Amino acid sequence: MEKRNKTRVILFPLPLQGCINPMLQLAKILFSRGFSITIIHTRFNAPKSSDHPLFTFLQIPDGLSETQKQSRDVLLQLTLLNNNCENPLRECLTNLIKGSETEDGGEISCLIDDSGWVFTQSVADSFNLPRFVLCAYKFTFFLGHLLVPQLRREGFLPFPDSEAEDSVPTFQPLRKKDLARIMGKKDQVEPLDAYLVKILETTKPASGLIVMSCEELDRDSLSESHKVFAFPIYPIGPPHIHVVPASSSSLFEPDQSCTPWLDKQETRSVMYVSLGSIVTITESQFLEIACGLRQTNLSFLWVVRPGSVQGRDWIESLPSGFMEGLKGKGKIVKWAPQLDVLAHRATGGFLTHNGWNSTLESICEGVPMISLPFVWDQLLNARFVSDVWRIGIHLEGRIERKEIERAVTRLMVESEGEQIRERVNALRDEVRRSVQRGGSSSRRKASMEKSNGLRVVLFPLPIQGCINPMFQLAKILQSRGFSITVIHTRFNTPKERKQAISCLIDDSGWIFTQPLAQSLNLSRFVLSTYKVSFFVGHFVLPKLRRERYLQPQGSSIACSEQDEPAEEFPPLRKKDLLRILDEETEVLDSYSDMILETTKASSGLVFVSSCEELDEDSLRQARREFQWLDKQEDKTVIYVSFGSVVNISETELLEIAWGVRNSDQPFLWVVRVGMVNVTKWIEAIPEELMERLKEKGKIVK
Repeated sequence: MEKRNKTRVILFPLPLQGCINPMLQLAKILFSRGFSITIIHTRFNAPKSSDHPLFTFLQIPDGLSETQKQSRDVLLQLTLLNNNCENPLRECLTNLIKGSETEDGGEISCLIDDSGWVFTQSVADSFNLPRFVLCAYKFTFFLGHLLVPQLRREGFLPFPDSEAEDSVPTFQPLRKKDLARIMGKKDQVEPLDAYLVKILETTKPASGLIVMSCEELDRDSLSESHKVFAFPIYPIGPPHIHVVPASSSSLFEPDQSCTPWLDKQETRSVMYVSLGSIVTITESQFLEIACGLRQTNLSFLWVVRPGSVQGRDWIESLPSGFMEGLKGKGKIVKWAPQLDVLAHRATGGFLTHNGWNSTLESICEGVPMISLPFVWDQLLNARFVSDVWRIGIHLEGRIERKEIERAVTRLMVESEGEQIRERVNALRDEVRRSVQRGGSSSRRKASMEKSNGLRVVLFPLPIQGCINPMFQLAKILQSRGFSITVIHTRFNTPKERKQAISCLIDDSGWIFTQPLAQSLNLSRFVLSTYKVSFFVGHFVLPKLRRERYLQPQGSSIACSEQDEPAEEFPPLRKKDLLRILDEETEVLDSYSDMILETTKASSGLVFVSSCEELDEDSLRQARREFQWLDKQEDKTVIYVSFGSVVNISETELLEIAWGVRNSDQPFLWVVRVGMVNVTKWIEAIPEELMERLKEKGKIVK
């Protein structure tokens, strides 16, 4: 262990399982580099401080009633948390900073939080703390979903039935119909758009973005990232493989009998089944999965979370004699130590909902997947698994026992499964190399370590899918020598230790944290727990809907177009988009807008569960937008934009083009796709003029 310095990193994860785990993994990494770690968390879904005795945990009140805590409306919970937590976080940071000044608690280096915290940037700014944003999504999704409000405003959303199979440009490989399950319910469009805009606004002024991906998984998105964010982006790869032994921070108690049971099974003979911490299924779907697994006559380990079957406490709806009829070949548990299960020699496949954490963990252990996505970024991740990386089988349509049986047999028994296994093993090796010395994520992480000597504050949303990534990030930051503070809710109150604060890290779903961080002069970093491609892509949905580019779920789609690619969401097809979109979209679009707005205002994004190997294109897209501006002199650039509604003629386009070029001044010109009457974009500009324009300016969409 490196010598512990007197600098502290404060981490603030969203209270979701998929956010807390990456944040804690990041904390471990920072701690291993000598930093002190403070984790600020909410009372709702409070992490177990006893599992991390070397971290300081600080709980803040979240104002949620018991009814609100039990709600399945995640957007409502995120909105309430952002409304309720700003003052408690500010007070907590004030006390931390006062304590570090009067008690020699060590300098606070920064705050790391999730992109969903939209108030933390202003809080960090008010304390003069650098803020880094942790992104726990696939980076493609993080970039894309922030653009959804803009697409909706410009009429690209909702889309006509005839375009359902078209690809979604910022969400490739998704199709437009796949967006149906991302875009939200009709009554959520406005608040969701506002939330996504706020995330973007509060992420952009952050000091950096930490991404749980790598170039091998998000190459395109990473290469495009500078178009949206001017700050450094650090795709550190899957966080759990930075820490030896790898560990998880779950809100549920894992059944420790899983490993002894697996020890008795043949190598690669067991199908592991888990649909994550949020997904719920109907009793009919539960029975179809059960019968499908039984009909394979293969061994399986199935996680059925209490309350995950609608209307039932657990598995009481199983037919009489079901378990006995398996003759020891099947085991059902309430929760499993997933990292241990996937790493076990007996595990041969993973039937998964394709949350980004689960997808990464499966890739890192070389376990092929059967994808059964339900909501949000899961659709995008599943399309990458089946169509881009070709390391799994995608179950589409209704959940039926014959389809379950057939998919498991293809993966576990037939030659197709061996070919898939070879590909996932090759991808596993690429991703693991990315975090080794000289690998893409290792290089990015080394640049991030220049922040060594500072303290980070994390503020997780109290939701299962956000808490885990935030704690994984906390572990990474801790292993790099940062002190970590997690602001959290009142449950499991830890002992308080005060040190100086450097920055705030929270989830993108917190849309109030950016102004809070700024008011405290703290840098705010946004944590994304999704694949980069999905995080980037899903922000474009509100814009697509506003511009009537997308229509909500339930719209008919021409059969001939259903399998066409969604250009905004590769590798999704149009029919996949309908499973991401939802009929009640206004609240969701508003929330997406707020997330995008507050994320852009932050000091950076943290994608704990991705790397350039997994999200290269999305990360490239996220970096590109403001890179050109960085090279220009102060106050020299003319910015040209006519908003989201105005259309101009081809003649007017050419007049503007000649005018800005003849001015001989640098310019950044926004020409919205479809803005020029008749033509698609800027095809009307002659090639010779385009070359002259490139000498002085930049044209973007």
